[in-house]
Amino acid sequence: HVVGPEQGFTLPGTMLVCAPDNTKLLALSGLNFNNRHVVDFLQRDLKPRLESWKSRDAGARDLQSLQAQFQRINDARLGQACRFSARLITGGAPDGDSGFKALADLGVKSIISVEGEAPDTERAATYKLRCVHIPISHRGISQEQALHLARAVRDLPAPVYVYAYGAPERAPVAAAAAGVVLGEMSQDQARQAVLAAGMDTFACPLLHGSLAKIAKAAPEALDALKSVFVERAELSPDAAAMSELNVLFKRLDKLRRNDWKPLATDPRTDAEQTAVALLTRFTAINFSEQIRARTEHYRGHMKDAEAASLELVRAVKTWSANGNSASGIPAVNNAYNRVGSQCVHCHQGLRDK
Repeated sequence: HVVGPEQGFTLPGTMLVCAPDNTKLLALSGLNFNNRHVVDFLQRDLKPRLESWKSRDAGARDLQSLQAQFQRINDARLGQACRFSARLITGGAPDGDSGFKALADLGVKSIISVEGEAPDTERAATYKLRCVHIPISHRGISQEQALHLARAVRDLPAPVYVYAYGAPERAPVAAAAAGVVLGEMSQDQARQAVLAAGMDTFACPLLHGSLAKIAKAAPEALDALKSVFVERAELSPDAAAMSELNVLFKRLDKLRRNDWKPLATDPRTDAEQTAVALLTRFTAINFSEQIRARTEHYRGHMKDAEAASLELVRAVKTWSANGNSASGIPAVNNAYNRVGSQCVHCHQGLRDK
């Protein structure tokens, strides 16, 4: 399409050349809109630019075709759930009875946690779900881990739901890696599956980049694995500490959304108790042997997080001493946000790179 004065374009001396979908190929205006530039474009640039557009357009259609294979599941009880195949579903951690009921409604028979926190086996038993714990690092998934995940996806009662809570990017990457090992996805399909699940591939480049190293395995290789599917895997001290922090943050987030009042689902847990537990956990980390081996940058983040946790404890105690009034909630929220921001800064600066 060429739009110029003769087509009624009101700004004289302007020409736009667009591809059939209105992608701009050329824009000339003012002194640049002259015969020489138009002829140069038509003789030299039009064909390669149009071919480039055709290539991108075909790629976009292929992307849409690939992503159409992976179905987003619009269920508010499950965060960013996506069906990769009839056997394999991925998404956020099931939260409480409503989350596990959502899995039951999907027909899920087995769940795999790929984060530090093990599955809630008690609730899972209520809904007759098989639980497996295969934690992977935020710095990437190895071929060996992908093999064990693939074996689990292949052998556990299906459908299988792969999930993570604290680091939601892990779940679709882990599920896609299992799909590649099983030969159910190509590398391109695995990458598009992660995108279809709504994950930001720039958020955790090491994790997403590790997918490129995953290769298909023969069934015999999976059969030869000495896989033992456990409900609670043994974690490194660092991973165990982060998992405990994640549990406490989940609880604090629920309390925040309940205006810091005790939860109906667990009335024994109150804001002060949970805030003190978080402070205790950060203090223990900062006095541990493991912290001494970490970088000064990391130790600084953990000290700042401990200080922010102390502020949260003080804010909650002040709010409680003043009768839990609504006017005191903003101060508690601000203290909670400061703790969260310390975690975000650490993740962005250290974990996700």
